[in-house]
This record gives sequence, structure tokens and C-alpha cells, in this order.
Amino acid sequence: MEPKVSCVNHAAIVEGYYMGKLSLREGSLQIPSTAFIRLACANTSVEKSTAAARRQRKRETAARRRAERLEELTAQGKFVPLSDRVRNALQHAYDRFGGARFVLRDFLPSFQEGTGALPDVLNSLQEMPSTEVLDDGNVHHNRTDYLQVATVSGAQVVLPAGSSFAQRDVRTLHQLALGRHKLILMDPPWQNKSVSRGKRYDMLDHSELLKIHVPHIADPDECILAVWVTNRPRYMAYLREQALPSWGFTYHTCWYWLKLSKNGELVTPLDSTHRLPVETLAVAYRAKDQAHEQTLRQRLGEQMRIVLSIPLRHSWKPPLECFFDKDIMSTTHRKVELFARELRPHWTSVGNEVLKFQATDLFQSTLPDKCLLNNISAAAFFLKRRIHTPKAELRVMEELVQRYQDELTAVRNASFFRHNPKNTPDLHRVEEELFENQNLAPRGSAMRASKAELPVLCRANGEEMRFSAVKLPSQNWEWVSDWHCDVHAQTDESGWMYAESWEQLGDINQLHYSEQTMSARVRQRRWKRERMLIRSTGLPATLNQSLLTKSRLAAMRYANEKLTQQLLRANGRIEELEKRDKIYEAHMLKLQQVAEELSNDLYARSFDLHDPVAVPYTVSKSTEVLKQTEELLGDMLMEQGLARLDTLAVTSEVQRRRSEILAACENELQNTMDEFNDLVRTLERTQSPPPEQ
Repeated sequence: MEPKVSCVNHAAIVEGYYMGKLSLREGSLQIPSTAFIRLACANTSVEKSTAAARRQRKRETAARRRAERLEELTAQGKFVPLSDRVRNALQHAYDRFGGARFVLRDFLPSFQEGTGALPDVLNSLQEMPSTEVLDDGNVHHNRTDYLQVATVSGAQVVLPAGSSFAQRDVRTLHQLALGRHKLILMDPPWQNKSVSRGKRYDMLDHSELLKIHVPHIADPDECILAVWVTNRPRYMAYLREQALPSWGFTYHTCWYWLKLSKNGELVTPLDSTHRLPVETLAVAYRAKDQAHEQTLRQRLGEQMRIVLSIPLRHSWKPPLECFFDKDIMSTTHRKVELFARELRPHWTSVGNEVLKFQATDLFQSTLPDKCLLNNISAAAFFLKRRIHTPKAELRVMEELVQRYQDELTAVRNASFFRHNPKNTPDLHRVEEELFENQNLAPRGSAMRASKAELPVLCRANGEEMRFSAVKLPSQNWEWVSDWHCDVHAQTDESGWMYAESWEQLGDINQLHYSEQTMSARVRQRRWKRERMLIRSTGLPATLNQSLLTKSRLAAMRYANEKLTQQLLRANGRIEELEKRDKIYEAHMLKLQQVAEELSNDLYARSFDLHDPVAVPYTVSKSTEVLKQTEELLGDMLMEQGLARLDTLAVTSEVQRRRSEILAACENELQNTMDEFNDLVRTLERTQSPPPEQ
């Protein structure tokens, strides 16, 4: 069966947790630029220099010693090479996506230049209550739908929305009320010589795994367990033969993470005896009966799964969503990670270093990137082709501003955990939500919670609302789903969340229950319905949507400001022009009246031209009227010309600015293409064999 291979931009997935406000700082990552170890290439050409021949002999000697060492370790049972099936599958995956076929944008994060705005972003986030001690070993939650910051041991950390964590030893797991989970992820700190030399973290003897009470947190009906295992054979044997049976799990299969360097090479060869470029994810399951076991096996499947990505930091594995699709892992299932070093939305993380990758100094604020500048320039080009008159410009600008405002709404309310196949957040979907409230105590009872009682159906701010009253904001949107309940880890199967009072239910920092207890007096559940933006600025069809992710909000605000200013300026000029047109019409009417009077006067006086006395008077009168008419007409033409020139100047200024933006973006694009072509030529030179002599 052909393995399922996927390429992952690990950084893009992680930055999706932070809702476009924060991105990973490039200096905090440890991305390998080239392979750590390369295979010796056979060189059949005749070496001209003695030094080159000496280097070739050294490479051949090193390769022979590695082969001898491989045979020795294999005979002692200390090293087991990859099986032919696994090695061929990994080599096939690398041949498809690595090497010369390597595509940078599918793997590397898109870094943004820092602006020093990180403190402003952190100050805009809500802070966890200072009364909570986050490193006390208890379970703490961020039950909100937005980011929070907290201070732990004097350092600031960022908490993703919907995340839960407990900073403690996983061997004391049974002392926590974590509940039952359908998916458990473990990344034990296996004993390793390179780790002990680097002193990166405390290691754990593999026999200590039996002290972890995994059944205490496993769902009794069905549960999937995924364990990251190093390439030492005895660790895999211990896991399959002792740990999994003692926890009540059945081994299913192994999936693999293949690590690439920045230039597309494997970090080490597949036959390396020092370090393999692959890490193994052992998958196991448990169920209450044979029927559930068969269902789990069918969902997991027999197909091998391989994920290719660039490692960002030491021992930072790709998210489990890269291996488990929606058929295996539902978004409503409760999930827990043991030995965790980061927080994820809708996951519970437990470990001694659970906040290691949440420190604020590992992040930076986001900025508009080149693609967004291209978006703005394309919008300017779109306007320039459609604007002919000031009134047409006003109409087009109003339409464009409305669409930009709709896109801003979509970006502000986009769900951070929803990803498309390119692992980028879907910014065109927005959730409408209503809350259904019920008072569990009967009317008239002394136990009834009466203070600040909420309507049966309301918005998040307590405003009473009906399902039928929720309308689309404009014709640029359409509904893509019906109303349905939001079921997650903090609710029961019907989506209800229980509390002792309405005040406690409305306070995110208070304790809520996922099942009805004796002290519960009220309950609430969240209904949601999705709407999608179907008409935007007319640009998504020509631009790469996967690049418009974390900094789209800032660019949209910038474009909205500029277009709004142009709209107001054009509107003011048009009003002024209409006023001047009215004055012009009044002057024309007066001119017609004067012309009629002049014509009548000349016609009446033409009969007196035979009288010499009357001729001077008639000529002087006609000359005076003509002079007044000429002055009035000159004033009118001057007024009209000034108005037209002002309008033309405004339009020319707008077009000039747009042309400058378009030219700058074209230059940026050309520079990027030149850099990319240089990189391609460099890769071709490094990958091509030396010429035969």
C-alpha cells in the first residue's frame, strides 16, 4: 500500500494558535541550513591535485569505518537498521518532495521583520488574574476565545485560547482530576548521550514509564495513544512488550517524521549509525469490546503515514494534527499531551517544562508582507481601470470599502484552530453565536438562582435574541451551516456547561462543570452558525491565499484607512463641484437674460440710427452692455475652469500615488523572483555532479 506523505510548515501551524497577533521570532529557532552528515560521493574522475586525492582517500576511509561500525553494532544488537519496507517508503517520500524538488514555501516559516511593537501587542492582551499561581502543579485553563498573558516566576508567557495545562511531574498524574481523554500523546525524554552532553533537559529511565498512570486519564470506551520513540531498539521493545500491555493498550503501527534541512537535504543519511533523519511515532489503542476495537482499527487504517518538515528547535515535534486527520481525531474529542513543552488550543498539557515554548521573548509582532503589498497595489490597479469620472470613483470606492470592511470582520472573528489543506487559517469564515440558558431549580423554589437571570436565548453580552433574528450583515456573505451546539472538553455530550449561579457562569475565571452536580443551579450551552465571505475585493482569484495569513489584518486596516481618506476627499470635491455647477447655471441664466435685453435694445434702437444725435448714445449703451457681458462670461469660465482643475488635480494625485505603490510592489516582486532564481541556480549547481575530465 502506498504511504500517505504530507509536507508541513510547522511554524505556520504554530502561528495559527496566536490569531495573527504574534509570530515566531527567527532568532529563537534552530533551523538546520544544511545536512549534518553527508554520504561520500563516488568520484570516478582523475584527481589532478595531490590534496584532492588525499581528501578522497580520507572520505573513503571514513565510509569504510562507518560500514564496519555498522556491522559491529548490528551484531551486538545495539543498532537495528531501518527495515527495507520503511527505508524504501522514506526514500520514496524524499525523492518526491526533497532534494531538487524541494519547495521552500511549503516548509519554511515566512518571517517578518520585527518592529519593536511586541510590548504594545502584549499590553493589548488580557492578563490572567494575579491570584492564580500557575506553577503550583494544579490544572489551569484559558477558557476564553482569545489570547491571554500571564507571569510565571517573573517571566511573561502567552496562553493560547482554549488551552489547559499543569506544570508538574507526569508520574504524579493520578493526583490530578484531568478527566478522561480519547487521545493521549507522549514524548518521553528518553536517555540519550547527545542530550546528556548538551544538558538540554532532564532524562527519564525507560523503566519509569510504568509509574505513569495512563489508564487514569484514558477514556474507558475508546482511546488512542501516540508515543514518540527514539531509534534505540530496546526502547521500542520495552514499549511494545511491557509498557503498552500494562496500560491496557494494543500496539497498532508506526508512523514517521522525516527531517529536512533548509536546502532540501536529509539532515543525516538514512543509513547513518550516529543519528537517523527520522523519528518514530508508535500508535496504540484500547477499547471496551471487540466492536469498538474493530472501529478504531478501521479509523487508524493500515496505511503508513510520513510527514516531512524542517525541525524548528531541538526535540520540537510537529503537531499531532499532521498525522491524525478528522476521521481519526474529532475536534470535540478531549486530548492530552504528557511531557509537553508547549500549549495548544483545546489540548491539556502536562509536564515539568510545559511553558518552555510559551515565553514572550520567543515571539515577535506581525507586519504586512510583500504579498499584502501586492494585494493593495492590485486594488489600486483595479480602481484605476474602472474610474472614469468622480461620481464613478465614489461609487467604486464605496463598494471596495464595504468589501474591505467585510474582510476585516472576517479576519477579526476568524477561528484560530480551523485550517485549510495548506495549514493556514481560513479567514473567510465567521461564527455567529447564541447562548441558551436554563435555570435548573423549579419556579418558586428557594434554591432558584434569581439574581441577574439571563434570557432563554441571548448573545454573549446578554441581549435577548432569536435564531430567526440573526441576519447576514451584507450581500457579500452567505450561510454555510445551520445552527448546531458547540460540544468540547468543558461540556457534556449535549453541549451544556453547568454552574452554581449566573454570575459564576458568566465569569471565565470561575469553576464550571461539564456534568450536572448537586450544587449546579444553572446551565448554558452555545449555539453557533458559520457564514462565509463570498465576495471580497475581487483579488483572491489572482493572489495566493495561503500567504495572506497572520498579517492580513494589519494590511486590511491600512488599506481601509487609505481608501476611506480618498473616499472622503473625493466626496468633498464632488460636493464642491456640484455647488459650482449650480453657480454656473445661475450665471448662464443671467447671461441669457442680458443677451435678450441687449438684442431687444439693439433692435429697438436700430430705427433711431438715422438720427445723428441718437447714434453715440446707442453705441455707448451697447458697448457697456457687451463689456459687462464679457466680464461676467470671463468670471464664469474662470470659476468653471478652477473647479475642473481642482477635480483633475485630486484624481491625478490619487492615480500618481497608486502608480508609485504599484511600481514599488513590482520592483519588490522582481527582486524576489531574482533571489529565487539565484537560489534555484545555486541548488542546481550543488546537486549536479562534477563534469567528467
